Amino acid sequence: MREHAHPLPDPTDSRAHLQAAGFALWPGVMGAGRIMQLRHLVEQHFERAGRARLGGKLQSRALDHVRGLLQATLTPELAAVMAAHVAGTPLLTGDCTVTMNTRAGWRRDALTGAAMDTAALSDPDFAVFRLAIFLQDQTGKGLQLRPGSHLDVQGNDIAPSRVPMAAGDVIVLDTRLDHADHPPAAGMVALRCLSKPAGPLLRRDADDVLTGWRSASRGARQNRIALFLTFGTDNRWTRAYERAGRDRHGPPAVIDGHTSNLLDGLGLDIIQPDQGAAGSNS
Repeated sequence: MREHAHPLPDPTDSRAHLQAAGFALWPGVMGAGRIMQLRHLVEQHFERAGRARLGGKLQSRALDHVRGLLQATLTPELAAVMAAHVAGTPLLTGDCTVTMNTRAGWRRDALTGAAMDTAALSDPDFAVFRLAIFLQDQTGKGLQLRPGSHLDVQGNDIAPSRVPMAAGDVIVLDTRLDHADHPPAAGMVALRCLSKPAGPLLRRDADDVLTGWRSASRGARQNRIALFLTFGTDNRWTRAYERAGRDRHGPPAVIDGHTSNLLDGLGLDIIQPDQGAAGSNS
């Protein structure tokens, strides 16, 4: 049974919008049961692990570190979204970042996080994308984008647009696109400034202090959880992106036979340790 609560977008229209605007929205990809399962796995993980960052918690390479997340996330529905936007078999980089209650400012994953060459902005073969999956409705400012900035080195001059999203929606983002999933508010900025001198006084890392303060202030409010999964066409750019991100996310992990069978059944591939060199197709 498919999880889609809405008719699927036309893949041709979705690819055209992704190419022109740098993003494409697919509503209702994750059903309510799947959302609850993913929330449970992530919240359970962050009770004992993860890194305090940006006022919340963050886990890089979460498919490797969050127990059960890979099997719960990689579904036929999600594989279909990936397959609609690349030529051939979608190639996972292995990079999946999971966040809880973080507030991050504007960024371009390929040009800031991965520090790739700006030649990526003009190469028609560049096809490295992130799936942004939110496990609650995006209220307030929500997800903000600068449409078309993936093709413009001066994209910060482009007026931002807000993309309303419901829990379980998936948005495909070109990794060159300028975006902000939940920008810091004034109160958050003030707390961040206070946490820097408080950290040494409390003999704790400033990020831990800030995350602790914000967690206490949330009370019984629902945690805001998001998953960002990176994939692309199997070419030099996707492999270069993965290689460039290793300092932040860590190296590829060897997958076991069960995971290999799961990926094969979904029509997906993943970069392995002996395949990571930039430009390599081995």
